[in-house]
Amino acid sequence: MNHLPFHIHIPILADAYPPVVYAISVPVAGMVFAFLVIGIAAYFRNKEDQRRHETARLALEKGQPIPAFAEAWPRNGPHNAANRPWMGLMIGGMINVAVGIGLYIMLCSIPGAYVARFCSLIPGLIGVALLACALIVALISRRKSDAGAPPPMS
Repeated sequence: MNHLPFHIHIPILADAYPPVVYAISVPVAGMVFAFLVIGIAAYFRNKEDQRRHETARLALEKGQPIPAFAEAWPRNGPHNAANRPWMGLMIGGMINVAVGIGLYIMLCSIPGAYVARFCSLIPGLIGVALLACALIVALISRRKSDAGAPPPMS
């Protein structure tokens, strides 16, 4: 059994007690897990892109049309008229406004946190700005002509 004090093993946390170490390790472990999941997803997305490109290259070398499954992902393709780019702005704005309202109610219920309740204006006003952007984008997208879209196929 090692009889050295705890602060000799971890000099950064020399004055920290074990509960503080646990409280710090939980968010760090969460971030490491998130980065790990993102890295694995990016790795497999890259592998899938390589397989699609290889399939398209072989088809082009043989003079065949590119198979539908080897076409570009929808995220790279043109937006259809049915896509509404303002929907994401509206959803994000509504979520931020709700977070701001909830934070305001929570901070009002804490005794002595009367000044801190105004921190809820940050997500709330961001939500209002996102809702205003959604309105502007929705109004502008209705006026835009559809000249760049391909003609309908019959």
